[in-house]
Formats: sequence, structure tokens, C-alpha cells
Amino acid sequence: MTSARDKEFSTRRWIALFTLIIGLMLLYTGNQIGGIPDTVDSPFSPERPENRSLWLMITGAAASVAGFVGLLREGSL
Repeated sequence: MTSARDKEFSTRRWIALFTLIIGLMLLYTGNQIGGIPDTVDSPFSPERPENRSLWLMITGAAASVAGFVGLLREGSL
């Protein structure tokens, strides 16, 4: 029979794993967008691929680190 503590441990582990996977997907997507040639002619447009890829990579790195630390804290690795 599982206790409430074991269920909470399992839930935290799954959340950390999910966060790690999402972070890695964001890093991959940011890397892919960074390789797309710029199609916007205006130099003042805020929607440039470099801006999007930079923010995807920043949030992906943060989510990956948070997920990895969450897994380490739970002793899952």
C-alpha cells in the first residue's frame, strides 16, 4: 500500500521529468529557429527569428535546469 508521501514523491518526480523534457524541446526548437534565414525586411521589427530563438533557448535552458535539479532533489537519478 502506498502512503501519501510516496504519491507526493512520485508526482514531484513526474513534474520534474516533464519540465526537463519541455526544456529540452524548447532548446531544440530555439536552435532550429536560429538557423532559419531572416525574411523580415524591416530592421526595426521585434519579430525577428534571432529574438524568438534567443528567448526559446533561454526559457529552455531554465526549464531544463529546473527539471534536472528537481530530479536530483528527489533522488530519481
